Amino acid sequence: MTPGPTGPPLPKAAPGGAAGRISGLVWVALLAAASIAVAPRVPGVNAVVVGLLVGLVVANSPLRDRLVDDASVTFVTHRVLRFTVVLLGASIDLRLLGEVGVAGIAVIVVAILVGLSMAWFVGGRLGLETRSRLLIGVGTAICGASAIAAVAPLLRAKKEQIGVALATIFAFNALALVAYPVVGRVLDMSAVAYGTWAGIGVHDTAAAVAAGFIHGPEAGAVATLVKLTRTLFLIPLMMALVPIAERWSEEAPPTRRRLPPIPWFILGFLLLATLNTLGWIDWGRQAAASVAGALIVGVVVAVGLTLHVRSIARLGRPLFLTGLIASATVGLVALGLVHLLGW
Repeated sequence: MTPGPTGPPLPKAAPGGAAGRISGLVWVALLAAASIAVAPRVPGVNAVVVGLLVGLVVANSPLRDRLVDDASVTFVTHRVLRFTVVLLGASIDLRLLGEVGVAGIAVIVVAILVGLSMAWFVGGRLGLETRSRLLIGVGTAICGASAIAAVAPLLRAKKEQIGVALATIFAFNALALVAYPVVGRVLDMSAVAYGTWAGIGVHDTAAAVAAGFIHGPEAGAVATLVKLTRTLFLIPLMMALVPIAERWSEEAPPTRRRLPPIPWFILGFLLLATLNTLGWIDWGRQAAASVAGALIVGVVVAVGLTLHVRSIARLGRPLFLTGLIASATVGLVALGLVHLLGW
């Protein structure tokens, strides 16, 4: 296998044909299950973070070639990922937008635009290629790993691009879980103010909710509501990325302009979100959310299996600075707006 543009070559695929692929899928599932089981026993992290770490450890050990082949990893990071995006719609209630109010939605929109803009601008100045900038921007602006998982198929992002974007987002999730509660206490923020700030500024839903509840139960409830509302903006963002992705696609022929087709997994996502909002899938909503959460862990494990420390280290500085500046700017802008609105 030839070296990729961002690092050394990936390990050679383990032999074995169909049997090897099935065995690889089983190992990915086992590693994901282990990550889910271990996560509650590790303070301050969730199963997605543990899954990425597990994948990274195995990828950089001799076990990788013996356990998992490239075909099984590709199946998970492409086919399973798209199915996961559809299931995520079952946990979206479109009525949340009305509960947050116009001012709250305006603050969320400003924060999203700031996150996307900063990741795009800073990443460009530091030499990051376009897809990585967008993945980091979407993860920072919307909902961390879930947003990256949702837009990666649209952008036809490579597994390594997805992995380093996830690693960057997770790094700042960890920092936020430490920094946000400290700042909230120092500034003596009210539960509503702090919960709103955490819901807007912290990337992943689990991390935002955790950061909120560290401050108190009321702040945790507010952070949950605001964060879920922020997650709803994944829908228009994905729709906006469709024509951009088509324009960039190497597979798309350079013909006349046309309205690009909407990928099936976006339609499925919208359908389940609508059905959930109407209350027609109450019987299966929790099951779908649980399955989606478990599948996200599996996808992240598979992505971790494609990554090498040397590859990540080569992109470490621009990725870290892009994530740092985008995350810090979103947090500061959100904090300022919350203060100005008197929350």
